[in-house]
Amino acid sequence: MCDKYSGKIINIHHSFLPSFAGSNPYKRAAQRGVKLIGATCHYVTSELDEGPIIEQDVLRVSHSDSVQEMQKMGQDIEKVTLAKGLQYHLEDRVLTCNNKQLCLVSQKKLTDILLRYQYQVLLTVFIKNWCKYA
Repeated sequence: MCDKYSGKIINIHHSFLPSFAGSNPYKRAAQRGVKLIGATCHYVTSELDEGPIIEQDVLRVSHSDSVQEMQKMGQDIEKVTLAKGLQYHLEDRVLTCNNKQLCLVSQKKLTDILLRYQYQVLLTVFIKNWCKYA
């Protein structure tokens, strides 16, 4: 099912992936004594929390913060991270690179890339045709 909807289902995960994939990330982060908690917006794949990452953010925490406090602080960062990830996706600013890593590009840069690509294709076609007659 995930393959059928590749690049169309987005998830927000309650950690800075690849750290603490799966369930109970705040509990495991507290047990580990991390200094940063985070959120990751990524595309869903058949592998749990392994999809291409769209957006991430982190927040500094203290060793004295409880799991519940981390969860409360994390909710705000999750909302912002998900909103940014959805915005990038809806604006078609997410390009898959190397089948895993994602690149975020501005609309201007995306237009420049496409124009440059079209120019290179046209130039290649021209050169191939010119060489036939030269």
